[in-house]
Amino acid sequence: MTVKTNQSDDGKTLTISLTGRFDYTIYSSFVQAYKDSLKLPSQVVVELAKVECMDASALGMLLVLRAKAIANNTEIVLSHCAPSVKENIQTHGAGRLFKLD
Repeated sequence: MTVKTNQSDDGKTLTISLTGRFDYTIYSSFVQAYKDSLKLPSQVVVELAKVECMDASALGMLLVLRAKAIANNTEIVLSHCAPSVKENIQTHGAGRLFKLD
Protein backbone atom coordinates (compact mmCIF):
# COMPACT_ATOMS: atom_id res chain seq x y z
CA MET A 1 0.00 0.00 0.00
CA THR A 2 1.23 3.43 -0.93
CA VAL A 3 0.01 6.66 0.66
CA LYS A 4 0.78 9.93 -1.11
CA THR A 5 -0.38 13.44 -0.31
CA ASN A 6 -0.76 16.57 -2.37
CA GLN A 7 -1.77 20.01 -1.17
CA SER A 8 -3.46 22.29 -3.70
CA ASP A 9 -1.67 25.51 -4.59
CA ASP A 10 -4.27 27.56 -2.73
CA GLY A 11 -3.96 25.31 0.35
CA LYS A 12 -7.68 24.58 0.45
CA THR A 13 -7.59 20.93 -0.63
CA LEU A 14 -5.48 18.07 0.66
CA THR A 15 -5.55 14.96 -1.53
CA ILE A 16 -4.56 11.63 0.00
CA SER A 17 -4.00 9.03 -2.73
CA LEU A 18 -3.97 5.36 -1.79
CA THR A 19 -2.79 2.39 -3.84
CA GLY A 20 -3.23 -1.33 -3.10
CA ARG A 21 -4.94 -2.74 -0.01
CA PHE A 22 -6.44 -0.23 2.42
CA ASP A 23 -6.14 -1.97 5.79
CA TYR A 24 -4.55 -1.70 9.24
CA THR A 25 -1.01 -2.06 7.84
CA ILE A 26 -1.06 1.57 6.65
CA TYR A 27 -2.51 3.12 9.80
CA SER A 28 0.59 5.19 10.64
CA SER A 29 1.08 6.38 7.07
CA PHE A 30 -2.59 7.30 6.66
CA VAL A 31 -2.74 9.26 9.92
CA GLN A 32 0.55 11.01 9.14
CA ALA A 33 -0.86 12.09 5.76
CA TYR A 34 -3.30 14.48 7.42
CA LYS A 35 -1.76 14.93 10.85
CA ASP A 36 1.11 17.08 9.59
CA SER A 37 -1.26 20.04 9.29
CA LEU A 38 -2.29 21.62 12.55
CA LYS A 39 -5.60 22.49 10.95
CA LEU A 40 -7.14 20.57 8.08
CA PRO A 41 -7.84 22.49 4.87
CA SER A 42 -11.43 23.14 3.80
CA GLN A 43 -11.52 19.85 1.87
CA VAL A 44 -9.76 16.49 2.10
CA VAL A 45 -10.07 14.20 -0.91
CA VAL A 46 -9.25 10.55 -0.30
CA GLU A 47 -8.43 9.15 -3.74
CA LEU A 48 -9.44 5.48 -3.84
CA ALA A 49 -9.17 4.74 -7.60
CA LYS A 50 -6.20 2.41 -7.12
CA VAL A 51 -7.42 0.68 -3.96
CA GLU A 52 -7.98 -3.01 -4.61
CA CYS A 53 -9.86 -3.73 -1.39
CA MET A 54 -10.45 -2.29 2.04
CA ASP A 55 -11.35 -3.83 5.38
CA ALA A 56 -13.20 -2.66 8.48
CA SER A 57 -10.05 -1.05 9.92
CA ALA A 58 -9.91 1.19 6.83
CA LEU A 59 -13.45 2.33 7.55
CA GLY A 60 -12.35 3.03 11.10
CA MET A 61 -9.46 5.17 9.86
CA LEU A 62 -11.86 7.12 7.65
CA LEU A 63 -14.16 7.67 10.63
CA VAL A 64 -11.27 9.02 12.71
CA LEU A 65 -10.43 11.38 9.84
CA ARG A 66 -14.11 12.37 9.67
CA ALA A 67 -14.18 13.23 13.39
CA LYS A 68 -11.14 15.48 12.96
CA ALA A 69 -12.72 17.01 9.86
CA ILE A 70 -15.99 17.80 11.65
CA ALA A 71 -14.04 19.57 14.39
CA ASN A 72 -12.32 21.69 11.72
CA ASN A 73 -15.35 22.23 9.46
CA THR A 74 -13.64 20.26 6.68
CA GLU A 75 -15.43 18.34 3.92
CA ILE A 76 -14.28 14.77 3.26
CA VAL A 77 -14.67 13.37 -0.27
CA LEU A 78 -14.03 9.73 -1.11
CA SER A 79 -13.07 9.94 -4.76
CA HIS A 80 -13.07 7.47 -7.65
CA CYS A 81 -14.06 4.42 -5.62
CA ALA A 82 -13.85 1.09 -7.42
CA PRO A 83 -17.25 -0.65 -7.40
CA SER A 84 -16.18 -3.19 -4.76
CA VAL A 85 -14.78 -0.46 -2.50
CA LYS A 86 -17.90 1.69 -2.91
CA GLU A 87 -20.09 -1.33 -2.11
CA ASN A 88 -18.05 -2.01 1.03
CA ILE A 89 -18.46 1.61 2.15
CA GLN A 90 -22.20 1.58 1.52
CA THR A 91 -22.77 -1.89 3.03
CA HIS A 92 -21.31 -0.71 6.33
CA GLY A 93 -23.49 2.40 6.33
CA ALA A 94 -20.59 4.79 5.82
CA GLY A 95 -21.91 5.98 2.46
CA ARG A 96 -24.18 8.42 4.22
CA LEU A 97 -21.30 9.83 6.28
CA PHE A 98 -19.04 10.76 3.38
CA LYS A 99 -19.41 12.47 0.05
CA LEU A 100 -18.72 9.85 -2.63
CA ASP A 101 -17.38 11.20 -5.90
